Amino acid sequence: MALERSRRALKLAEQHLVLLEEVAQATDADLFGNVLACSLPMIRNIGPVLDAESQGARTAAFGMWWANTRDDKRHQCIAELRNAVFKGMEEDRVQVAEAEVRVTAPEEKVTAYNPTVVTTETTRVEVKHIREGQVVDEQVITMTVPANVEDGPTVRRKWVIVGGDCDGQDLLGALRNYVEWMRDEILPEAERLLVVEG
Repeated sequence: MALERSRRALKLAEQHLVLLEEVAQATDADLFGNVLACSLPMIRNIGPVLDAESQGARTAAFGMWWANTRDDKRHQCIAELRNAVFKGMEEDRVQVAEAEVRVTAPEEKVTAYNPTVVTTETTRVEVKHIREGQVVDEQVITMTVPANVEDGPTVRRKWVIVGGDCDGQDLLGALRNYVEWMRDEILPEAERLLVVEG
């Protein structure tokens, strides 16, 4: 059975995920919080739409399988976050972590095999992971970087889930994982297990 409404809900969820990814690096944390409050229910909505759309076409196999999906950690994580948003508590459950990357002044090198290609090498890249204003992890690595990298710090934001089944997980990674699970596993299996109309 083709689940057209569930597929539309999936498409909407994917669009909201893209929107969240676009605003994740915004310097205005309120903007990300506002978009999250609007997008999370749309992402979570795939399951309820599937639940409603499958009524009347369920087989015994579907019923057993569908009941077991509720215990999946991906489902629990998104449900907990959605519930926090509905209660206005998303700020307690999602916090920003920052990664500050500092590149030391690179040296230019011309490669021997192609003198027109210029690469730069750096002897030191410092990465600091910052959560709630505190450095929680520091790394120093050596790597080759492109010639256009400027000296100095670059700060990248990462939104992290706090508490519950997904404590410490990257928020966008968890949301992406949920949407991909629904797209790649849940909807195809539901369509296979439901009674074909006709």
